[in-house]
Formats: sequence, structure tokens, C-alpha cells
Amino acid sequence: MPYQVRWIVPDRVLLTTFSGVLTQAELKAFIAEVIQLITNGQSPVFHISDSLAMERVDVSLGVLTGLVKAVPTLTGLGAQIDINSPRAINTFLANIGSQLLKIRTHTVPTLALAVEIIKRIAPELDNVSWKLPAAPVLVPDLMNNGG
Repeated sequence: MPYQVRWIVPDRVLLTTFSGVLTQAELKAFIAEVIQLITNGQSPVFHISDSLAMERVDVSLGVLTGLVKAVPTLTGLGAQIDINSPRAINTFLANIGSQLLKIRTHTVPTLALAVEIIKRIAPELDNVSWKLPAAPVLVPDLMNNGG
């Protein structure tokens, strides 16, 4: 599965992590899952979407637009925070989705900045327990660095 969705603050903050190629069927399943979680969460729910490891979304722009337009109005969504590389196609796709859904979106390069934005929007989340994933350990590539 090229995505994982989990609560990092129970019923308030969702984190979606994408990797690899996302197919049309997987995108449909993802949208349905996130809608259900937001609907059942404690409003406002914040969604962080990390697509730094995503290679691509394997759908046409027309199909993507149709899928997004079919999403009901998400009154319980406080904000969408996208973690993307600057000028990445994923940023472009996230912006299209956000405009079609008419939701407040922020794009940042790291999870730490996404959390900061949410804490500014919802100060009550400043002193709650966050279940953040461990930061990846970067191992030097000794084979290519002459060491």
C-alpha cells in the first residue's frame, strides 16, 4: 500500500504518508478513508499529508479532478498541511485538490513545520500528546563517498 493514514493526535490530527506510485484505485480508497476519519473525528480535524517519498499519482488530471469534485464538503476539516518539495508535481496536485475542495491549505518542507502551523491555528493542541513518527536515520553512502 503506497500510503498510510494514522492519528498523531487522537481524533484531531491525521498524518498520511505516501510512497511510491499511487494508483486510481488506491487514490479512491485513500479519499474514502480520510473522509470517514475526518467525519468521525473531533472537529476541527487537521490533516497532514507527507508526499516527499511519493513518485507519482498514476491518474490523469481529468480523473483526479472528477475524484476530488465527488468529495462532499468537509465541514470538520480545519486545515490541510502538505509536506512537499518545492516545485514538485505533488505540490501542484495538492494545490488543485485544495482549490476544488475549497479548504485552507499550507505547504511546508517538514513535519515539524506542519505541526507548528497546526499549533498556531489550534493553540489547544500545543500541550497534548503527539504520536509523531521517528525521524529517519540518514546513513552516509560510504560506497559513493570514497569511504
